[in-house]
Amino acid sequence: MAAESPHDITRRLRSLFEGMLVADDHAESVYFVLDPETGQPVAPVPNWLLDDDGVHEAADLVLMTPDENSDSLQLLCRARAIEPSVFAFAYYEAHHAKPAEGTLCLLEVESIKSGLTLASGEDCCVANRLLKVIGAICRTVNADREVLAEACDRALHVRPQSPVCVGVDPDGLSIRARFGIVRIPFDIEPGNAEQALSLVADILAHAKDRP
Repeated sequence: MAAESPHDITRRLRSLFEGMLVADDHAESVYFVLDPETGQPVAPVPNWLLDDDGVHEAADLVLMTPDENSDSLQLLCRARAIEPSVFAFAYYEAHHAKPAEGTLCLLEVESIKSGLTLASGEDCCVANRLLKVIGAICRTVNADREVLAEACDRALHVRPQSPVCVGVDPDGLSIRARFGIVRIPFDIEPGNAEQALSLVADILAHAKDRP
């Protein structure tokens, strides 16, 4: 695999929502989402890995995404429990619902390995600059679910039943379908919120006009 820049890794992370959390000899499948405020993954962590304060201090947890293969991203992490009142908690539940087991944690990424590339978590896990318009964009996109389904079909050749827009970042929209999260990509990466809103308007307009 060719070397990747931190920005390349950031873009890969934005498109991924599940992986394997590995600790010692234990591995389990997890769903995750990137916290818009920090760019760090949020995922359930088994309670036995956390101390009484809800912290796993050692940077020895590994999140492998999308799975355990040589092409996966490998994120070396610490973990810290988050409160239900923080935005990242609600953002996770919008994507994946409440986890059945474990404690929802922010995974503080020390480093990321991608093939021959080793990058710092600080360089790859960056805040979502569209944070302030996530709610407005989701409400706009969800105003007409038939148009949203048409937009999915147009972009992905998949027409999910009852799709819901649950997130947005500079690479596109995250849509929750019955079979998981799908992505409607932007044609270009918006530099600010106004450009993102314009790109979303174009996506919806093209979906409405599709014969």
